[in-house]
Amino acid sequence: IGELHAALEKKMGNIGFSVTEMAERWDADGNGKLDLDEFVGMVQEMDMHFPTLQSCRTQPRSYHEMSSEVLMLLAASRDHGARRERLIREIMCIDKKPWPEARDQADAMSKMVAESVLKDSSEDKWIRRASFFVIPSSALMGAAALRLVFHG
Repeated sequence: IGELHAALEKKMGNIGFSVTEMAERWDADGNGKLDLDEFVGMVQEMDMHFPTLQSCRTQPRSYHEMSSEVLMLLAASRDHGARRERLIREIMCIDKKPWPEARDQADAMSKMVAESVLKDSSEDKWIRRASFFVIPSSALMGAAALRLVFHG
């Protein structure tokens, strides 16, 4: 058993807990011994890939570090940040600009769209206000017209 314990410790490496702690966690009936199913489950868990500190340091943390495929999937699921990064990359491709310049151009485009939306909404206020009067009054006139047409 000592050899098995040493082999398991070596296989696991430094993942933050010992084989003894893992065995205690997998001991479902609490008798201090692992039956075959519990042991198999524990071994399968040890075969899992645990992230290393190095892989955590190199993982992408922002959109500009992600691959195009990941951005496409995120953009398809309505992630605004991924859609913005895809726009920046499209500007880079078409205008042949480096990423910082393409980002500045995307920011300018975003500002222009926001100003346009605000301008359009202020010009359309009278239409929205008029609809509160026009729609009910036309319904009332339609009801009155029925009485006039079929008055007999």
